[in-house]
Amino acid sequence: KSKESQKIWLDSYRKDFEFFTAYQPVNITVDPDFHIPTIRWMPPRLEMLWDFYPNILVIYGSLVESEANKAAAERFNEEFLGLGPEIIKADTDVNAKDLGTKCIVLFGRPETNKITQRFHESFPIKFDNKKFIWQGNTYEQSTQGVAQIIENPLDNQSIIILYAGLCGDATQKICNISEWQSELDGYLLIDLNASYIIYDQYKKLVVGDWEDFNSDLVWNFK
Repeated sequence: KSKESQKIWLDSYRKDFEFFTAYQPVNITVDPDFHIPTIRWMPPRLEMLWDFYPNILVIYGSLVESEANKAAAERFNEEFLGLGPEIIKADTDVNAKDLGTKCIVLFGRPETNKITQRFHESFPIKFDNKKFIWQGNTYEQSTQGVAQIIENPLDNQSIIILYAGLCGDATQKICNISEWQSELDGYLLIDLNASYIIYDQYKKLVVGDWEDFNSDLVWNFK
């Protein structure tokens, strides 16, 4: 897949304009960076974690790879959040009230985390044991993982973030400050202005936003 971006400057009110692309487009998104002030759906992005601070609950998976998931959750709090240890819970200790927290952060894929299992179908990038598929590509190396954010299906004014690798060590890669700052030009993985990132070790493979297929500003030609 290739992406092409063009800016069109209009010096008067008119209805017609034209532009040319190198290849036949599959879809066109008007204002992909949300510069036009209008009421529209905007995909949640990983950096929105800070919009809900400190109303955050971190849940680690204890079904499998429990030690790795817990270590990742604790390091995440120590390195980034700086909150009390009470914000960290095992998936088996979570109750209905907890799921009302404005920002829920999950560590561990569905096979390792009971709460990730519950919301599995709501995440665009879905795990199938030790692999996941996205946009026709299969990711199955143990060093690979994904960070992704969605609106909470129980409350669209809240968010759920999932950090999960295809093994415990890959999940813990989320929290390495120095490595991600080097790879992401000074940014950390949790601060990305994107809905998801697929990574291998400390290298980003794919980064992007969820697409809004219902908007008048997205034209699909499939």
